[in-house]
Amino acid sequence: MKNNILLALGMVLLTIFAFSLFFLSPSGKPRSYKNSFILRVRIARDVSLSNVSTDALCNIIKPATGEIIMKGLRLDEGSKLSVSAGKILVGKESFREGVIRISPKDGSGFSFNGTEYRGELDVTVTGDSYRVVNRVEIEDYLKGVVPGEVYSFWPMSALKAQAVASRSYAVFEAFRRKKMAYDLTADTYSQVYGGKSSEKNRTTKAVIATCGEVLKYNGKIIPGYFHASCGGHTTAVSKVWGGADSAPLKGVRSPYCRWSTSFRWRSRVPTEKILEKLKSSGYGLDRIDDLRKGKVDFSGRVEYVRVKARNKWFEVPIRDFMNSVGRATLKSSNFRIRKYPLFYDFDGYGWGHGVGMCQWCTFGLSLRRWNYKRILEFFYPGSVVSEM
Repeated sequence: MKNNILLALGMVLLTIFAFSLFFLSPSGKPRSYKNSFILRVRIARDVSLSNVSTDALCNIIKPATGEIIMKGLRLDEGSKLSVSAGKILVGKESFREGVIRISPKDGSGFSFNGTEYRGELDVTVTGDSYRVVNRVEIEDYLKGVVPGEVYSFWPMSALKAQAVASRSYAVFEAFRRKKMAYDLTADTYSQVYGGKSSEKNRTTKAVIATCGEVLKYNGKIIPGYFHASCGGHTTAVSKVWGGADSAPLKGVRSPYCRWSTSFRWRSRVPTEKILEKLKSSGYGLDRIDDLRKGKVDFSGRVEYVRVKARNKWFEVPIRDFMNSVGRATLKSSNFRIRKYPLFYDFDGYGWGHGVGMCQWCTFGLSLRRWNYKRILEFFYPGSVVSEM
């Protein structure tokens, strides 16, 4: 009996140790990055009325010149932000400028429609509405991104890999879009960004531990594209967005995301619904007699779908087909098609565009005790983790 108790106690202690090793503590000392890098993140567009507040007094600034238009503006809870006759109305004040910056004096950040953000707020008039952009330091931005992209309880090496990939993507986009109105959006078109409100302790530790680190190939920062589940193989960037391939984004075999509920998926779609969706997307079809896969790339992903209507075959690019049918229905372009009398059955693998790092594979590889640099070098072959 005593031996059984000791054995059980030993197993409990071993489980606690293993859990803490993989899930609780980041390895190494926190890093610091000496240079500030400001990102412009669009958090709202086509807005007519919103709530904005901050605990600190604010300066209102002309972004183009840096001129302070007003000092010490108070924006208490319940203050409104709107546009009227081309003027921006902030609380009880109005401004004729088409663009203003709301800058809390002590850097305490602000609340916009109930979500807390760090940094400053740029408001731009767009007709009868306005666009809102959060100017935020990149490390603060990442604190609000990583928990929106992966689960905060995942192993620390997976969280670090996500932090580096997200940082690389953000910096790449900032340079690419430097002449545009903003660098990133706060949704899945860029990266999911929930501001200060979404920050979690463990993901913040991962951001701090990798501070300033990005992916480089031949000395240049590469976009750290990522997706939820690759279904066994990532694909080349040219297959998704066109253009030339680079070595880190050519695709790799990676059967480590079987943990994901989307590793294998199945959708049943009525024929009439597919027809309706394609017609609403501009395809002049009055019926669908058959659907078949077209060319398949090296990763198993479909490049176009063949549609038969009245004894004629049409080729619909996979991007158009997925956008028409819906990406919640077709989670990836890696699928088989089966025809039934009133519907089509899509049997597929993976979730997302399939380029770059597979997030669920990072979870699986972390459980195999891969560190974050090894994970990143696997998904972006030829790249190195380096300072910005």
